[in-house]
Amino acid sequence: MLHPVHKTDDGFINSFHRHSIDLRNPDYSKFTVDEIANNLSKICRWGGAIKPFYSVAQHSILVAHLAPPHLFKAALLHDAPEAWLGDVKKPIKVMIGDEYKRLEVIFEAAICKRFDISLLQLTEVKQFDQQANEIEFEYFFNDNQTAMPRMFNNGDGDPCWPHDIASELYAHQLNSVV
Repeated sequence: MLHPVHKTDDGFINSFHRHSIDLRNPDYSKFTVDEIANNLSKICRWGGAIKPFYSVAQHSILVAHLAPPHLFKAALLHDAPEAWLGDVKKPIKVMIGDEYKRLEVIFEAAICKRFDISLLQLTEVKQFDQQANEIEFEYFFNDNQTAMPRMFNNGDGDPCWPHDIASELYAHQLNSVV
């Protein structure tokens, strides 16, 4: 059952596949690769405070390629809760505190169960997420045009993919390991 926008103060949100998702107790069986790919590909990293559009999906692909092969799937999924919770800037997460962290933990557990990864793997991925953040910061904020890996060059010198390309590539890579 879908929830009209004016009645969304009950802890439920609507999903891409027209499911109702309970933020307090999400049904992980409703989580699909294409929904995660779609949603993450439409969320801009750095809260949109960068000139080109660069999605959370593309960031996740970068993290996956920085991580060792045994962490590839976990790296692709490390930001998957944002498909439903959005990409909240870190200072805001800190200010909100425990309430946001509680939601994040609930969704991480559901993602782990649905895609057969462990919370330990998500913890191990953090170092590669940090490495990706440093690469992205160099590229977007220090104008270091060589910081972004060559694998992201789409032929015209722009390493940032439109959402449809990011969604397709993210889904393809995640489907290859699930």
